[in-house]
Amino acid sequence: MAELKLEYYSGQDEYSDGDVENDIYELVKQYGEYPPVECLQNFTVAYHLSNIRENILNWYSFKKDCSILEIGSGCGAITGLLCRKAKKVVSVELSKRRASINYERHKKYSNLEIVVANFNHFRSREKFDYVVVNGVFEYAASFTDTMKPYHDFLKYIASFLKKNGRLLIAIENRLGIKYLNGSHEDHTNSYFLGIDNYKGNRFVRTFSKQEWKELLSECGLNHSAFSYPYPDYKFPQEIFSEQSIQEMRYGKPVINLEQDRLWFFDEYQMLATLQKEGMADRFANSFFVEASFGEKIGQTVYYAKMNADRNPEFQIGTRLIKEKETSYVEKFPLTEEAWRHIRDIGAKIEEKHNVRTLAGVETQVGMRYEFLQEKTLQKVIHNFLESGEHEKAANAAIQVVEAYLKDFQVSQSTDYQDGEFCRYFGCHKLEGVQNCIQNANIDLIPENIFCFSDNYVIIDSEWCPECFVPVTFIVWRMVNECKNTLQTNGSEEFYDLVCTHYGITSGQEEAFRSWSEYFAQVYVGCSRLKQWSWRVQYISMDLLQRQRRKKEYLCTSLYIDTGRGYSEEQKAYIETPLENGRFHVEFLLEKEVGVKRLRWDPVENQPCVITNLQLPKGLRTDRIPEGDWNILDADPYMEFIPETEVAVKKVEISGYIRFFEYEELLALIGEEKHHRSQELKQLKEELEQLKQTKAVKLWNWYRTHLKKH
Repeated sequence: MAELKLEYYSGQDEYSDGDVENDIYELVKQYGEYPPVECLQNFTVAYHLSNIRENILNWYSFKKDCSILEIGSGCGAITGLLCRKAKKVVSVELSKRRASINYERHKKYSNLEIVVANFNHFRSREKFDYVVVNGVFEYAASFTDTMKPYHDFLKYIASFLKKNGRLLIAIENRLGIKYLNGSHEDHTNSYFLGIDNYKGNRFVRTFSKQEWKELLSECGLNHSAFSYPYPDYKFPQEIFSEQSIQEMRYGKPVINLEQDRLWFFDEYQMLATLQKEGMADRFANSFFVEASFGEKIGQTVYYAKMNADRNPEFQIGTRLIKEKETSYVEKFPLTEEAWRHIRDIGAKIEEKHNVRTLAGVETQVGMRYEFLQEKTLQKVIHNFLESGEHEKAANAAIQVVEAYLKDFQVSQSTDYQDGEFCRYFGCHKLEGVQNCIQNANIDLIPENIFCFSDNYVIIDSEWCPECFVPVTFIVWRMVNECKNTLQTNGSEEFYDLVCTHYGITSGQEEAFRSWSEYFAQVYVGCSRLKQWSWRVQYISMDLLQRQRRKKEYLCTSLYIDTGRGYSEEQKAYIETPLENGRFHVEFLLEKEVGVKRLRWDPVENQPCVITNLQLPKGLRTDRIPEGDWNILDADPYMEFIPETEVAVKKVEISGYIRFFEYEELLALIGEEKHHRSQELKQLKEELEQLKQTKAVKLWNWYRTHLKKH
């Protein structure tokens, strides 16, 4: 059983997230190490208790029977992982309440010792194979009272290393691309504080890559290697090495949990540009730093990806290993339950006409596969799209599909949607006869298909359900995934060309999207992070310009009341393009939250008229506009209440919107205020003098001076 030691405890907790830590303690007391995801009701709880936090180290190859010193263990986000990797773990935490949470979570581990202490007061004769500092180093100045707190703290923590021990530090990069692009500094919620080199702040700081190199060298840690967690070290999904960050695609759209950030430019395109310039490493959002006094550090893990955001039986990781004499891919389970899934992948070997599935060999770690160097189908499609050859891109995808289908027996069916099908894909019905195949790989995404001169090789054959599945569904998943991942010029045209070739209609697309969402979110359990993502509000710089020319975009909000009233925190925000005035918005509440009320704010401070308004199904409102809805209120809104107790997952609203021109607005105000006082006449004369101003300024003036009359 673990030990909790208080010999260094000062009697006062100097760092806390507040009373929410009491809730966290009760959760781990009731459920143990990892409470069910539905219990992680807000970001703070999820930050401390989500298993996804382990992605920062679950890919790392620790020495066998090693000893680990963990500094600043908090509520134990990665302590359990360390206990499973090491022979002995000593975790030091400043706060007794947090240490108590950690103990309650991990008391089953007999190799764990938790010490409550300011680490600068901690003493031990023992040296360790690893010292782990996960999200703590940035606060060194707040608990290290010296002239050079970061140097001194780094030297002190490194003093606990064995001769060839490794220091492992995870921390933000103050020059990270997201901070340049309007994310607030994580520890102060101030914009650009890190970019401005923490001017005026002496108690917290992060460092650039060059600053880290200098700091490590000055402290005698002459050997170091950098890895790059993406999107950051807190909830990483991918780990890039020095080599792969320049060679693989770094910076594809993922869920990145933030609130109220700005968005000045296309972050993903900028990262692609930085890669071409050989500078992506300097602008990574976070670093994973590995440092040593005496042993040279070589990076063998070229790239790692973790699917921890799934149901436990499907949680697996992938490592690309590059060693001197050999290279290979390794798939490994992140949970004991996932071993069966790892073996199932290895068993799904298909030898088709000129399409084969890559075979693997089981090892003690997982399954090992050949490291393929050929171009992926996605790379082929991307190259065609970059050169404007949309039809060639579509034909490349069609050729793979046709080659894959050659050895399948295609059956026409209307009753394929049986119980087994619904278990995978839900019960959204698709009418009509469909060409179906059985035991097919439904995940033929171009990124997993390698193109040789005379055949294709498929990797990652995770999903091959035994039931019959429509061919068009498999095709749609392929091109939809490619379009969403590439997000390059021509990707929409590529998508349309393939869909047209296979006769995929809009009705089919709706069904396929429903099936795909059910499969990912229910069967596989993906995207559990998304339950907090709808709180993210992106405020683009050009939104300020679009506020002046609202004919191009509609900026609209949905407030969600789950029983605590409306708040900015529980708000979904969308900027959607207008096509000839038509808008269609879909607010996706990725967690099926229990909604009491919803409030839709169509626009802010923009006089307009909305027609042909189509309101959400399953929601009722007492305010249904009859005919045209003239929006002359500075804060227009409409409330919806669910008709049943069923959780709301998606809210769709559509219609046509037209914004008033200056002269229209002037006439409207004149009609509304006709036959008023002499004072009003005088104000209207002033209003005539404002004809050169924009309509928005006019409307603000009207609200201020005229509305009270």
